[in-house]
Amino acid sequence: MLKTLSVTKEGAIEVFLPATVVKGQGQWGNIIEHGRYSIAFNDQARNLYFMSRAEEVQAALERELSMGLVTWQAIFNELGYVPTGLGEARWQRFSDTGGYAHLIKAASQWLIYLQDRRDWEMLNVPKVN
Repeated sequence: MLKTLSVTKEGAIEVFLPATVVKGQGQWGNIIEHGRYSIAFNDQARNLYFMSRAEEVQAALERELSMGLVTWQAIFNELGYVPTGLGEARWQRFSDTGGYAHLIKAASQWLIYLQDRRDWEMLNVPKVN
């Protein structure tokens, strides 16, 4: 299950463990981002803290959002509407405003991201000290 193991300059150990979101990987474990776990071996216990690298999170979000929008565009082009559910005939024939609302929000966030803007700055959200 362990993929890579390295030690940082600060002496921390970095470990890559495949999680459930990696397709076709075989064994996997459920890890919660910023989760705290403990591991014990013989008489020694160590605490673990799971945190993804910022560039990995950004790449995953870019991939999921851009591909998700392309997928929903193809579904809309095929059906002529955004269905409530996919794969089950009784739900796929319905459409609701909730599906459109989430899709519109995702598309607007993607456009804001592509313009290198921040929604909190556009909305003049005050800084909290």
